[in-house]
Amino acid sequence: MAGNIHVVMFDDIMGAENMLANVNTWQQNGWLNVDDAVVVTRGSGSESTPTAFASANAERPVIVPGAMGTSEIEIKQTVKRGGKFALGGGGIGLLAGLLLGGPIGGLVVGATLGAITGALKDFGIDDSMINDISQGLEPGTSALFLMTSGGDEEKVLAELRAHKATLLKTTLPPEQERRLREALGKSG
Repeated sequence: MAGNIHVVMFDDIMGAENMLANVNTWQQNGWLNVDDAVVVTRGSGSESTPTAFASANAERPVIVPGAMGTSEIEIKQTVKRGGKFALGGGGIGLLAGLLLGGPIGGLVVGATLGAITGALKDFGIDDSMINDISQGLEPGTSALFLMTSGGDEEKVLAELRAHKATLLKTTLPPEQERRLREALGKSG
């Protein structure tokens, strides 16, 4: 089952990071299931004009020279999914290796194939959507992209009231979207 996507914008550079810290706590408390999370920040401007662009699955942003603005965009993927594929591939490799008489070689090959398979699968928030929305951010702002599935809606909405943000996009049904906008305290 695919999760719901939410894009929330903040009027400051640390707003998305701060909310993500709370989202992680909510997930630990069992109030929310986070399938993917991406933080985007746009600096307040500098002499240089490079833009940082990254795939949602990259660990570090890649600097792209010749940016259109004077402020740097940084895209940080915060949820890593590759490990479960390597572990699964390793288990399959170990089993195949035991059957063929070479458990260590089978484990290494299986783990490698599992990691490669995991890296090629792009789960989560669409990279082009992240890039498109990121280009529209004003200098000195940030955005949090979340993909969630399930959770305790009432507890999360109550906690959201502390964050003043603008909901830019969501895949929630209209009534749930209205409640989310109200909880964030700003219109989009």
